[in-house]
Amino acid sequence: MWLPLRTYQCWGCAVKRLFAWLGIILLIGAMGFYQWSEEIADGRRLPAGNSIEVRIASGGVKIVGKPGTDVRVSIGGVSPELAATAKVHIDRDRRPILVEISDLPRGSEATVELPESASVAVSMLAGDLNISGMRGDTRALLRAGLMTIHLGSLSDVGTADGFVLAGNLDASAFRVDKGGIWRMFRWRGSGKSTIDAHVTSGELVIE
Repeated sequence: MWLPLRTYQCWGCAVKRLFAWLGIILLIGAMGFYQWSEEIADGRRLPAGNSIEVRIASGGVKIVGKPGTDVRVSIGGVSPELAATAKVHIDRDRRPILVEISDLPRGSEATVELPESASVAVSMLAGDLNISGMRGDTRALLRAGLMTIHLGSLSDVGTADGFVLAGNLDASAFRVDKGGIWRMFRWRGSGKSTIDAHVTSGELVIE
């Protein structure tokens, strides 16, 4: 049985409207997710006092907790001439202290040394982010790439949340290993520090 041309046209209009609405819903969802995830690494969420906010454009970056109170950034893996082209800004008068890193040369690695007792909020667009030696709160957001967080003693952790929108979530410290879309975990312990880590696309490793 043949359906009238008008019926086919109506079906076509309905499908177009459906896809249009789906597009709008996805756009609104993406905007909502972006805003929500941006707040993860908002320095204003850190405890008052010994706190540091780190903003990174892209590249390879290690954040290392050290004894003492100094905040230092060094660029390795390339010649001193190339290392000098990286843009590093440290505002010690701001609260929390602000560290900004951009224009890292290809093949280089930035090492950010922070007081191990400090709480840190890190936001990075793309690359390889490695965090270790921090005993305060750690809030970190990576849009694309690999984020690795090395924990000290698990007994120091009070809350741990990890989220990957698309990719792999390997939190062996909390016996979590899964991949795909919208992967997350939540863990509660007896310690005082907070771990909150989000990767939009890529891999999150907590060990």
